[in-house]
Amino acid sequence: MFKCKTNYDAEQKIWYGPKIKSNSNINHKSAGEVILSVLEKVPNKVIQISANNGIQITGKQMHTLSIRACQNLQLKGLKQNDVIGFAASNSHYLAPIVFGSFLCGTTLSTLDPSFRKDEIKHIYSFTKPKIIFCDPENYEAMKASNAELNLNASIYLMKGHVEGVEPVDVFLKSTGKESNFIPPKLQDGGDQVATILCSSGTTGLPKGVCMSHRMLTRQIDFANLTEDEVFFCYSTLYWLTGLFMLILGTMNKCSRIIIDEPFSTETFFDIVEKYRVTNLLCPPSQLALITQSPELEKRDLSSIIKFNCGGGAVPVVLIKKFEKYLTNGFVFVAYGMSEISGCSNIESLKYKRIGSVGQMTPNAEIKIIDSHNNQLGIGEQGEICLRIDVKWPGYYGNEKATNDIYDKNRWIHSGDIGYFDNDGYLFVVDRKKDILKYKNFHVSPTEIEQIILELPDVLEVSVCGVPDIVYTDLPTALVVKKSQSNLTSDDILKLVETKLADFKKLRGGVYFVKELPKTASGKIQRNKIKEMANQFSKQKEIATR
Repeated sequence: MFKCKTNYDAEQKIWYGPKIKSNSNINHKSAGEVILSVLEKVPNKVIQISANNGIQITGKQMHTLSIRACQNLQLKGLKQNDVIGFAASNSHYLAPIVFGSFLCGTTLSTLDPSFRKDEIKHIYSFTKPKIIFCDPENYEAMKASNAELNLNASIYLMKGHVEGVEPVDVFLKSTGKESNFIPPKLQDGGDQVATILCSSGTTGLPKGVCMSHRMLTRQIDFANLTEDEVFFCYSTLYWLTGLFMLILGTMNKCSRIIIDEPFSTETFFDIVEKYRVTNLLCPPSQLALITQSPELEKRDLSSIIKFNCGGGAVPVVLIKKFEKYLTNGFVFVAYGMSEISGCSNIESLKYKRIGSVGQMTPNAEIKIIDSHNNQLGIGEQGEICLRIDVKWPGYYGNEKATNDIYDKNRWIHSGDIGYFDNDGYLFVVDRKKDILKYKNFHVSPTEIEQIILELPDVLEVSVCGVPDIVYTDLPTALVVKKSQSNLTSDDILKLVETKLADFKKLRGGVYFVKELPKTASGKIQRNKIKEMANQFSKQKEIATR
């Protein structure tokens, strides 16, 4: 997807990607205005197809619908920097509402439709949307949250029907002024906040990650895509992957396939085959399910050129297995975060060092620091800090959280531990907060997980530490195994004991579970994993008394 190459400044101890001059003509424009200019160039091309109902939208139709959405939002009294709540699946009118919001300078606060009332209230308590878009399935939760927070926000349905609730159609009706439309200028220029995404929420309550219009439009500066590519991604706008594929695909005139239902391997294979999908983006959990599916050997995946995977550690064993079925493509592993509007490193296993996340993307920089903020050199492990060519607006309404990770020189402290090798490949060892300690030895959960995933009967695994008054942490594994598998905890204990050092043994035990708790974007929730492991440990203690 990107032209990656790592350069190293040995004097400053900074690694950086190719320097590409940004398009100064769009730096001050809204993401909506840039998207309109792209749509004008492909009026007859089908740029979006709904896999649910077959509805197709051409460039011209999307152009018109986006303008109408902007004009009707303005007619409803929405002003620049007003917040619009969005918690909906990928239905066919999602894109024009998003583009319309960008055009009129409002800010999208996005949630996943699976969010429950308390989760909705947490985010909307500080973003305070003026209007809310949702689906019938989550309308009651939205209504209750709206009332309990005293937001007085009007609620609209993106699809389906609920008695007394207006549909999205009211924002897409003709105004009679579409042909005279002139995109409004942004009050704060390209630095104006376009979206508020949720942080991953893997270790606690999510924060509101602000992304400016320039952070969105910078994607057009260095993407290496052709108009013939067909995009597909299950993610909703709750997480960066969903927004990234929507923006990147549209800005590069690619066709996108959407679906408004949760991930399943059957529909995944059906969509790839039917629409000849070339470019996908998914979390590691979905890749794991795909590789374990008995359908994998029977399906035609020849259209796939780039299978992009990120959002967590991607086991090499899964990549190797899946790539056997990608006759014309490769798996690309990405590393990045919402706070930098994308990825800093990405590369295919074909080219990169085994276990690394590849080389650096354009206009990104990284430094590695120790616990005293000293910058480290090649081969030295420390916290990964990232910087891009665009200012980050911070966490919405949370100056303290922003200052905790964003320093005066615009470095974002990721909380990840890693290092660069001599050839500029980045290796991410683990999350700073996830590193375990056993007898003062540092233990990486990811390293143990990679070993356990070598067992063919293991579908998913998450390793955490159970607190111990003597040893600090006892490494513990929660495992999802194949149905009707005869795999035992002893099998896993012996494998880890054979492959890893003594201090990395699973002294906290191995527990089989039906599923691992995940965020709506497919990331494993480490805080809940720890809660489950602690509970299992207590039950074991009681049983052995």
